[in-house]
Amino acid sequence: MSKANHFANWWVVQIILLALGFGLVISGEVLDVDWLPGLSFVTPTTAHFGVQSIAYEYRDTVLVLSASLSGIWMLAALVYAWRF
Repeated sequence: MSKANHFANWWVVQIILLALGFGLVISGEVLDVDWLPGLSFVTPTTAHFGVQSIAYEYRDTVLVLSASLSGIWMLAALVYAWRF
């Protein structure tokens, strides 16, 4: 992580979150655990993959939670970039 380049640091965090989300989705599919892919709401992309793997009645909840957390994450990133 670089102290000078905040944009590069933001991308590093995004890549780590994407890898974490994909890992949760793949682990849930391999282990055949229904609730594990639902935890993949760390990024919008992995949330959509995770929603395909969970029970139908929980899909709306996971998508709303994912959209909310993604919006908060983007707002925090914009505030951080604006301040520094």
